[in-house]
Amino acid sequence: MGEQPQRGPVEAARETPIVVTAEREEDRISEQTGSRIPGKPLFTNENIRSATGIAPLTPGSGMSPLGGQSRIHKKRIATCVADNDAIGEQASCILARAQEDIAAGEVGLGADSYRYLASSDRFSAEERLAGGNKLYELGEARSDDGLREEALIRLLETDAMPANEARSARRTLVAMALTRKDTTLAIERLEDIVANDRGDARSLANLAILLRQEGREGALQRMAEAIAATEATGGTAPKGWTDFVKQEG
Repeated sequence: MGEQPQRGPVEAARETPIVVTAEREEDRISEQTGSRIPGKPLFTNENIRSATGIAPLTPGSGMSPLGGQSRIHKKRIATCVADNDAIGEQASCILARAQEDIAAGEVGLGADSYRYLASSDRFSAEERLAGGNKLYELGEARSDDGLREEALIRLLETDAMPANEARSARRTLVAMALTRKDTTLAIERLEDIVANDRGDARSLANLAILLRQEGREGALQRMAEAIAATEATGGTAPKGWTDFVKQEG
């Protein structure tokens, strides 16, 4: 059989992997006392920052002191607890298991768990946001722009991102499309931005420029909207914008 074509981030974001979520008891080595999934600031590139990262998770740990030493023994663990009360037990277990899979080298399995959590309607908006954040963090750690792009798409679809972060995410998606020289996708994403924020003058201007570049209608209207949005806040539109309108007119 030939190789399957690799999915792009847009196609990947449309799929929700099937993940077995039934609670399982698993053997652990309790010497790993206080083992926690480390939390760290997310969105460290592309001017995106997040204060919504989940706090460290504690799937369970224990220590039996014996003569001042820790005895290594197996412990049965069947529950997972997140420090963030908004993250339920099942979501916490999925996040903990994903971290374990990734640590064991099963990055694909871990990523699928994050995808499932981010995209399944059975979880709350906060839990889906946690899954998307972790998927983005994984893409950052692996310098995988495709995974980062997919994560941003999934995060926006949760409708749980703070407005400023959602705006930054949308702008980053535009930049990613332009990096791949996919002007059509960049235009679609800019249209999405201005649909959510009619006062985003910079995005309106960029949209106008791309529309003219592609020979599509609406360039003059979008640039006029960019100028109006700038002036509405007491600013002065750049000369390039006003010249654009004169040339198009």
